[in-house]
This record gives sequence, C-alpha cells and structure tokens, in this order.
Amino acid sequence: RAAAARAQVVRSRLGGGVRAHAVAARMAEGAVREDCLNTLREITAVDEEAAIRLLEATDWKVEEALALHFAGQAGGDGFENHATGSTAAPDPYGLGPTGVSPAPAPAGPSVQQTPSLGGGWFSSLGQTLTSLGQAVLGIAPQDFEAWFSARYGDPTPPMSKDCFGDANKQALQGGRLLLIWFHQDESNATDKLCREVLQNSLVCDHLSRSYILWAGDVCRFEPGQIARLLNVTTFPTLVVCQPLRSGFEAFGAEGFCLEWPLGSFAQPLLRLTPAQPGEALNTDEVIAALTGTAEDHNDAVRVREEEVQRRDLQLAEERRLREEQDREYEEALLADQ
Repeated sequence: RAAAARAQVVRSRLGGGVRAHAVAARMAEGAVREDCLNTLREITAVDEEAAIRLLEATDWKVEEALALHFAGQAGGDGFENHATGSTAAPDPYGLGPTGVSPAPAPAGPSVQQTPSLGGGWFSSLGQTLTSLGQAVLGIAPQDFEAWFSARYGDPTPPMSKDCFGDANKQALQGGRLLLIWFHQDESNATDKLCREVLQNSLVCDHLSRSYILWAGDVCRFEPGQIARLLNVTTFPTLVVCQPLRSGFEAFGAEGFCLEWPLGSFAQPLLRLTPAQPGEALNTDEVIAALTGTAEDHNDAVRVREEEVQRRDLQLAEERRLREEQDREYEEALLADQ
C-alpha cells in the first residue's frame, strides 16, 4: 500500500508538471498570436475581425497574411469580401457574367496571336505580389539572388535561399564560414557594395569556396531580430561568423555566441559596418578583410585535417601493434600446450 501511495504521488506530480507546461505553452502561443494580430493591423489598417480571418486562413503567418491582403487589393476583390459572403470573382478569361464567351468579331484579315509564356493574369498577379511583398516586407532570403541579378547582372554571387538556421547548418557541415549581409534599402552605399565588392572576382571566388552568403533584409522579422542580437544598427553591414556545434565551442576574449534559432550557434569573427548612416563601406578594406579571413579559415581547416590524418595513422599503428601482440601471445600459449 505504501508503494502504491508513493507511485500515486509521483504520477500526480508528473501530471501537474505536464499540465503546467501545457498551460505555459498555450500562454506563449497566445502572446505570439497577439503580436501577429497587432503587426498585421498596424500595417494593413484592417479591423480586428478581418485581421483574424486573414491570419486563420494562413495558419497565423504574418507575411502570408499580408501577401493575401495585398493580393486581394491588387485584384480589386479582397479576401475580407469573400469571407463576409461576397460571391463576386475575378474574370481572368473574359467570359462575362454568364460564362459564355463574347461573339466573334466581324470577319476580316486573320491575325494569329501567339500567347506569351510570361504574361497573363496569373503572371501579373505574381509580379504584383512580389513587388508588394518586397516593398512592405523587404526582400526575402530566397529572392535575394534574383533581385541582385536583375539589378546588377553577372557575376551574381551564390546566395543561400534558406532560413538563417539552415544556412548556418549548411556552412557547418561544409566546413565554411557564414557571411551575413544585412540589407536595409537601395542606396549608393548598397550599389557600391554590390558592384565593387560582391561582384569582385576575388571575392566571388572565396564566396564560392569558403563562405555561405546569407542576405537578410532587416525590414523582415528574422534578419531584423538577428541584427538586433548582434547590435547592428547601420547598413549595409557584413558580418563573418564561424558556425558552431554548441555554444561551448565559442572562444575569444568576449566569447559571444549567437544562438538563432534555438540550437543553432554561430560566433561572430568580423564585422564590417559603415562609420555612420549613409556612408559606404571602404571597398579595399572589405575585400582585404574577406579574403584574409577566408585564407586564415582555409589554413585552419587544412591544419585540422592534417591533425585528423595524423591521429588516424597513430590509431591505426596502435591497433596494428595490439593485434601483433595478441597474435604472439596466442602463439606462446599454443607452444606451451
């Protein structure tokens, strides 16, 4: 009976802990949803009911809710109207309200029209969504390479299209450094950085071999939060980070380690930022810093690889000696029998 009573006490305590954790999780989720709701209403100026419908339709993802809202405005028929019972729908095929195509034009010279692969209602909507999204939300990491190519042409440096955590993981697995480009707006400083640094042949070579370049527009949530954690306030700024497997691997005088998202670690090694807002980075200093850091990193990687090879050879030699000693011992035992 005493053992059963103790077991009941343990189960009740565990159950209480689980319930408390569930309550805390629900409270945290409620706070996140409240922030999403306030952010959406602040940007779109819609009422609370319409904002909630937009967020519920997009699984409470603010960026997708904004895109849905502005897409409705661009098409002249917002999501809110559909949600309140409006049955009006766009007529991209020109069939009219009856669904019957208009009568053909009078006979005349036949002109064959070739449909445009890049045009049409859906293409226009996609371009409108992209431009509206970039204007309101900033440039998404997956769109940066296309944005760069459209404005500056070739060469276009390879850029990660993943979120920050995945880009950091890719750099860690590939033995590379992570180069973060914090972008805010299009300016003379941005143009100089793109044309004179990121299109420099030497820098492009190191970017393809030694770095994973992750570009983030600080107008968006994730890049803005990372810039805040790194105390970056002037743009454009470049930060070189060493990906880490854990926060305990951080070294140096300060030992600062960036953790974003949870479980993803990177240590800032180098920061290149303008002296004051509106000022461009010094091209020669940036190129020298990026190439020098890449070469130091490559040398360190080479030393580590040589150390691993040396230890592997040492372990193989020790294993060979043990096997030889075991064989000699077995031969001695057989000789004594």
